[in-house]
Amino acid sequence: MLTGQSESPAEALADASLPPDAKYFPPSTHWHPNLTINLVDDHTNWVPGSVPAPINEYIRFHPLTNQYYPVVYFNDYWNLNEEYMPVNATTPELTLRLTFAPLSLFKWQMYLSQSMRKSWYSNILGETEDEKLNDDDEQDTFKKTLLDTNPYLLAVTVIVSIVHSVFELLAFKNGILLSSPFKNCINTILITQNLPVA
Repeated sequence: MLTGQSESPAEALADASLPPDAKYFPPSTHWHPNLTINLVDDHTNWVPGSVPAPINEYIRFHPLTNQYYPVVYFNDYWNLNEEYMPVNATTPELTLRLTFAPLSLFKWQMYLSQSMRKSWYSNILGETEDEKLNDDDEQDTFKKTLLDTNPYLLAVTVIVSIVHSVFELLAFKNGILLSSPFKNCINTILITQNLPVA
């Protein structure tokens, strides 16, 4: 790919693992106009061998002093898939927004858990490529919702959902405690069917 040469479609389709009706799409390079570099603000006294995953992949210790180097994290969490542009002859200029900012340990752990979630699920569930693409689309939809929606509206929605869940749990609990064990099953069935309880 670096030389500009790629294998021919015949060589790509000659692979026995591909179905006979497979179409060849040449590889293309994409560019994202945003590059975010975070310096993790962490004052934890980590000891070699005791750093939890996935943080242990980013912490490097000095061999003599056992002190660790500052963590520089290239944050691509907010890079949406739709923002990637193909690089070809029609794009002579590319813009780049470089952001350099500190990042707290808590936020860094949240970003790492979200990025590692995909690999953990694919290892556990054995996802196919189509499922991975759907998951990326769902993640992009979630990110766009967070970026485009008023934070106050998001906070009110979360609070109302939690309060509603608590009241629903209390109502269900009281419905179970006030009836006998046999009527409990019947009442639950009748309530879920919206039938009058005798």
